Amino acid sequence: MTGSSIQMKFDETETTQRTVLLVTTAASVALGVTLLIWMLLEQPFSGEHLIRNLFILTKVFVSIFTATILLGVGVTYFRIYRRLPNQFTRTLLLINVSLLLYAIWANPIVWVVFGVEPTGIGLFTVLPDIFTALAAVMLLQQSGM
Repeated sequence: MTGSSIQMKFDETETTQRTVLLVTTAASVALGVTLLIWMLLEQPFSGEHLIRNLFILTKVFVSIFTATILLGVGVTYFRIYRRLPNQFTRTLLLINVSLLLYAIWANPIVWVVFGVEPTGIGLFTVLPDIFTALAAVMLLQQSGM
């Protein structure tokens, strides 16, 4: 193995470790907030309220997880943009900001803060959040954080 391939192997391992650390941190933060919301819910967890509340809690968890990941990606992209200010890195930042705004506004906590009753909550309202979370984790891994 040459020196450059050893360095590349080290960089890949370090990137993976940082990704795992941020994903674990994001999951912990999201789980903590979700458990807090679950304890504050006034509706009983039975019957029709059970499924609705589980979808709401899932959406809260995934939205907070995604937003936390995207904050980490955004910091990385901003550092890259400061070193290499061009249209590509600016576009990366804008894509990250738009995904972050989606993650924030898709969160039922924000809906409640603005007085919007979460209606129509179901599997098809949670799936886009899950796909966005997967995209955020892929961006995090590819960013070389």
